[in-house]
Amino acid sequence: MPTSFRQPNSPVTVIGASIVLLARAEAKERGWIAGGTGGAEADYNAGITASFNEWGLTVPAGYLTGSANYNSGAGVPGSIGAGTAPYDNFRATPDNNLQNAATPDKLKRIALQYYIAAFPNGNEGWSNQRRTGVPFLTETRFKTGKFVNRYTYGSQSYALNNVNTTAAAAAIGGDVQETKVWWDN
Repeated sequence: MPTSFRQPNSPVTVIGASIVLLARAEAKERGWIAGGTGGAEADYNAGITASFNEWGLTVPAGYLTGSANYNSGAGVPGSIGAGTAPYDNFRATPDNNLQNAATPDKLKRIALQYYIAAFPNGNEGWSNQRRTGVPFLTETRFKTGKFVNRYTYGSQSYALNNVNTTAAAAAIGGDVQETKVWWDN
């Protein structure tokens, strides 16, 4: 991360243009707003470009027509997972559970770019990953435990409203971070 982004007087972006453009691409692809697939692709490409620009970078040559091509899928030359990615040797090592990031599903391609654009806002990336399932995450080869699905109730909730907090925790199957929330079951 460039030093200029870590100064006390550096601007703070709450919701970047890349996130807005990628959310709009999803809405167009789903038919929630006008624009259709063509409009979704335009917003997708603009969202990726904005994501790079937010870090003071330019999109690498061929990225939008190669690995991030809106219309390509797994196995298409130049797409992610086509055997040309620099991490293929690592991915192929024993005990790695990494998944192929390419997909012919346009909504998943949008969600993957959204996840990337959300960095370093961990809560945004985490929330969208839980909503979409993209990227597909599996337990690591180190078997460190379950995924965090929710925040647990804080000590103040128990101290100030113990009866209702205890009842709510019991109703969802326990006040642990592995418990899925109502929309994620």
